[in-house]
Amino acid sequence: MTLCLGLDVGNAKLKLCAGPADASSVRWSSARIRYTDALRYRRHQDFEEGLASGLTEFLGAALDDVREVVAVNSSGYAYPTYHEGVRHTFATLARLLPHARCHALSGTGELVDAEEIASADAARLDPITFTNALGAAHLARRLSALGFDPERGREVTALAVDTGGSTSGATPIVEGVFDPEASATPARFLEHRLLHGKLTWIGVQTTPLEMLASHVELARGSFPVIPRGLAFDHVAHVLELLPAEHARRLALFKLAPDRALSLRGIADTLNLDPSMASEEELLSAARAFHRAATRRLSASLERAGGALRDRADASAIAFGLGASALTRPALLEAGWPSERVRLGADLLAASHADAASCFGAWHFARERLLGRPLAL
Repeated sequence: MTLCLGLDVGNAKLKLCAGPADASSVRWSSARIRYTDALRYRRHQDFEEGLASGLTEFLGAALDDVREVVAVNSSGYAYPTYHEGVRHTFATLARLLPHARCHALSGTGELVDAEEIASADAARLDPITFTNALGAAHLARRLSALGFDPERGREVTALAVDTGGSTSGATPIVEGVFDPEASATPARFLEHRLLHGKLTWIGVQTTPLEMLASHVELARGSFPVIPRGLAFDHVAHVLELLPAEHARRLALFKLAPDRALSLRGIADTLNLDPSMASEEELLSAARAFHRAATRRLSASLERAGGALRDRADASAIAFGLGASALTRPALLEAGWPSERVRLGADLLAASHADAASCFGAWHFARERLLGRPLAL
């Protein structure tokens, strides 16, 4: 059997999607990459061991059947420089998958071979850093529901947003082309995305609550938000914002929040404890953090996609674990008409939409192997 493999290599998590070229079956998983904090910026060994164990546990003996690999990444924090991270990640993948052609999905929408990455200059590497949202962007540009028709030469114009556990990545697609403004200066690709709201540290699991608001208004007054390090997944859990199974599967260390401890943590973030606040007050605080996250993301999406929003032929589509709970309301708040806001889970299997980064990479690997665009 000839397999295609899509990967999303994160800072402490590896998402994988594999299936045969004929797509008779596709499966995905999420694996932990050991995080050795003492080796911060020198975590090469973490990734060599983490990629090896993740691939072996996921594929087993089928590892040798993989012929085409496409990967996105957000692992730059583990290395002295982001460019070194790209080089090491793809050199490691090429070594672990010697029978396969390994490629990075670039921010310009093209594939860059692992062999080329090894010797590429900075201008070539910059669009390959922090590309985890591009798997979703590739899916968006292949959706027939958004207008893609290879027979008639019709390409998609849309804003694709992927909100995962840690980040939200927004990619404008103009007639099938990824982010033309950012692509105009490849050596400053990441800088452009950061400055224009296209890469935002708002997610539905690991975002610290103190990042979202300085105060929370309750009926009896305004309480300061204390930097306790409590993550947004506790808010998501008590408000039941996420599908429980997928949230657990995609959690950073596969740790599911506990309701009582989550409420305790929300109280602590306001410098209270449950004896000093009712459950309804703590739920009200959780809703306030949810609104704050939505507002923050909305402001970024306004900057990232305002021009597309004003085009009648453009849609916005939300992928990732936070698509329904966070991205869709943020897009509406940013002024997108509701009839032009789509959810990936309404157009694809929910598991594929939630894991769009690796599923989109797999779909691109399949296209590469078969040599033609494939509509979804």
